[in-house]
Amino acid sequence: MTCSPSRILTRIKIHVKHLNTQQSVVLLLGLFAFICAVLLFCVNVKEGLRLFEVGDETEKFVAAKMLHHGQHLYRDVFAHHGPIAYMLAHFYTAVVSETDFSFIRLELAFLALASCLAISCSPILNGITTRVWAAALYLFILSSVWAVQSIHMLLYQQIGGFLFVIALSQMLIPALLAEPISKAGLFFSGFSLTLACFSAYAFGPAAVLFVASSTLALIATKQNIKSHVNNFLLGSLLAIAIVVWWLIFFGDLLGYFIYHFYFNQEIYTHFIGFSSGIVFNNIVFSTAPDAIIQTLAVSFLGVWICMLVFITLNKTDNAKDIALKSCAIFLLFMAVLLVNPRGLSGFQNAGFVVLNFAAISLLAAFVLQKQISKLSASNTIQALVCIVLLIFLTEYVSKAAVSTIHGVTKKEYPLQLVDIKPSDDPVYHYIRSIVKENDTILSLPFNALLYLKVNRLPASGHYYYLPWQAAYNRMPFLEYKIDLCNDIDIKKPPVIWFNNWRVWDTFSMSEYEPCIPNSLERHYIQHPDWENFFIRTDLAAFKKKSV
Repeated sequence: MTCSPSRILTRIKIHVKHLNTQQSVVLLLGLFAFICAVLLFCVNVKEGLRLFEVGDETEKFVAAKMLHHGQHLYRDVFAHHGPIAYMLAHFYTAVVSETDFSFIRLELAFLALASCLAISCSPILNGITTRVWAAALYLFILSSVWAVQSIHMLLYQQIGGFLFVIALSQMLIPALLAEPISKAGLFFSGFSLTLACFSAYAFGPAAVLFVASSTLALIATKQNIKSHVNNFLLGSLLAIAIVVWWLIFFGDLLGYFIYHFYFNQEIYTHFIGFSSGIVFNNIVFSTAPDAIIQTLAVSFLGVWICMLVFITLNKTDNAKDIALKSCAIFLLFMAVLLVNPRGLSGFQNAGFVVLNFAAISLLAAFVLQKQISKLSASNTIQALVCIVLLIFLTEYVSKAAVSTIHGVTKKEYPLQLVDIKPSDDPVYHYIRSIVKENDTILSLPFNALLYLKVNRLPASGHYYYLPWQAAYNRMPFLEYKIDLCNDIDIKKPPVIWFNNWRVWDTFSMSEYEPCIPNSLERHYIQHPDWENFFIRTDLAAFKKKSV
């Protein structure tokens, strides 16, 4: 990126020295707005550390705890998502704690700040004033939806969204606006897009379209593609090297391809009913509380794409260049849609929301820059008013929305606070009293939080077990299989948490993996006070109920 500490200080001195009164006022307002935005962001990040719990995120923490104790992802520990979220969780266990995950969501805050830095250092912005305003606007509107749209959670959708923002602001939009792209910007674009693909292979098509759009834009603006490719590839190769190194030592390369690619493509897609056309569900408008932020993001998408069309084509005369840029913008539009390939409006669309918020922030600051350069007070005021309206609109919409996880409004947040660490509640204290520290438990079909509350490792790599896992185990590829039934027979965990609920109101474990309830019937006794807990017969201090 184009912002180093020494350059920033030098540019600030030069920039401030040449400001007139009007520009100085805009800069001071921007600095005030930026300080307020940072404070608001910090407040929301702090609140989000304990706000909501969802198994999709908690299972990453459990996996990280298992990795910390020497097991390997995709070999000993089941996962069908990409490795990046697990890598971040594993890093936390190594540096902070393997039991207390109260601060792990700070990693998302750091990613958000990295994307904010990428926006403010974008080559299309050439003054400290507009850089500050771009950062302030982005942090303001991001803070408004930080928790209500589950952007605060360690999930691949959120991670991918922030990584795409870096490439968008440092490479793609500068290429479209014919601005020189720095070597650092290209390096970090390659690095971030590659990491996004390792977050989930579903991001691959969007990343390819990002590169294709940038290439067309560079051709249209007569820039040296070869030198750009070299710097981009350096960043990409570094990202590949880091992930491959981690997979060699803490995961399994072949298991990664089997469980992330083969499993998702051949097994999981049949359960979720994926089709290429559902990506256009992204542009369906709805004012329902659980979809209104998605509608806002789509509205922003329409606005900033139109702005991009007007700005880029307005200063292009050559018909061939117009065609190339038009194609590039269309590919960019499709890439943004593909960041949310299933067209969902729940927490899965976090990357889509973040990307559109980033784009509108960057282009709004670019327009402000143009108005400031015209030395017209009225035009500058109009641009500032539009930025303020964007902030208030986002906050208004977020207050009307309900959270994507638990369907509650911001007013109800205090009732949704959860500690992701060991608990001394009676049930967890009881489990610890009969399960030794080096022993294991099992939670089925899905209650990842239990392992962290009890502070015990899972008895199987299938520490949760859903219908698609059972479907794969009936037809394992290259003998890659974690046998849950065999793990129970061998390890005989002292306690099994079991709830025979129907996944998606359709699949019951007694149907898709009957060995589990059969084993419970033979070797375990249901606790009389906590009905979902089954205690191994030799450890139970109570008698089995007669049927």
